[in-house]
Amino acid sequence: MLFSAFDRRLSFHLQAIRGEVDRSGRTSKGGASLAALEQTVERLRKALKQLAGRRAGDMAERLDELEYPFAKLQAFFAHKKTSLDRRATEIMAEYLRDRMLEIRVIAQELDARP
Repeated sequence: MLFSAFDRRLSFHLQAIRGEVDRSGRTSKGGASLAALEQTVERLRKALKQLAGRRAGDMAERLDELEYPFAKLQAFFAHKKTSLDRRATEIMAEYLRDRMLEIRVIAQELDARP
């Protein structure tokens, strides 16, 4: 149920975001991949509403923690001025990647429970 919320191209999207940050390309490719991840998070939020318990709450907190990196990376890909330098933007992309992979593992674990 939760795991099915993930796009099968998760790794591609995560690599595309990091690649664009590394190149400072700010192309639509990075922005499109970021939008795909945001859609995944929204699908997860909807699926979480059907679950109860502490683990669902833990996952909801992890999803909430993604709002700041999403906002900063959106600004980066939209060519808006941002308070982040290149290194800080790289850190945001890495944080987003690590957190999304962690959430995917948690989703698998929750789905495996009876």
